[in-house]
Amino acid sequence: KMREQGFLNGKPHGPCKVYDQRGRLVQEMTYREGRLHGTMTIYDSGGNVAKRMEYEDGRMKKDLPPAMKDEPRPASVPGMDRKR
Repeated sequence: KMREQGFLNGKPHGPCKVYDQRGRLVQEMTYREGRLHGTMTIYDSGGNVAKRMEYEDGRMKKDLPPAMKDEPRPASVPGMDRKR
């Protein structure tokens, strides 16, 4: 897996995206000073939202409604769609 992530003072900070070997987005989350903060989205193999959770200062606050599962995954990373 490949990860796009920023750091502040050596700790994860800001948006983070995780891609599979083909460059497809499989997970999105946000960190604040090393802790998960905000919405974490996990995508299934078909590119649909499989799960969403809300975090605050590193603690999961709640699962978000399953009605959001039909949302499509954002586009993959250019040039990474090909099979290896």
